[in-house]
Amino acid sequence: MKYFTLFFIFLFISCSGIKEDNIIGVWKIASTSFESDDKKIVTELGKKMLTELNKDDIYNFKINNDVEVNHGHRITNDKWYLKKGTYLYIKWEFGTDKYKILKMTKDSMKLQELPLHNKTFIYELVKVK
Repeated sequence: MKYFTLFFIFLFISCSGIKEDNIIGVWKIASTSFESDDKKIVTELGKKMLTELNKDDIYNFKINNDVEVNHGHRITNDKWYLKKGTYLYIKWEFGTDKYKILKMTKDSMKLQELPLHNKTFIYELVKVK
């Protein structure tokens, strides 16, 4: 019962305060397995382009992982590679859902795998006011 109550409190907090016009981008990022030669990464941008984001602002990422990451702990200061060589340096604030974009570039670097797991999806990005 305790966990059931905590789940609904978390669900209420997660859903409150997020309005449609606060959503900056909707991304679907997928990587193939680490052993594969196919370094395919799929990216879908929604509403605004990545270049409109401010690297000094703090955003909320809603993340859905197909597999458990690092025994339930997300890795900090990771690179999330996007299409056409665009990538973010993300810093996760431990114990929260807040991520800070430390750096954004559009270099024509070789696409690499996402460093966490075989399949990781970021599906919503919301600016924190």
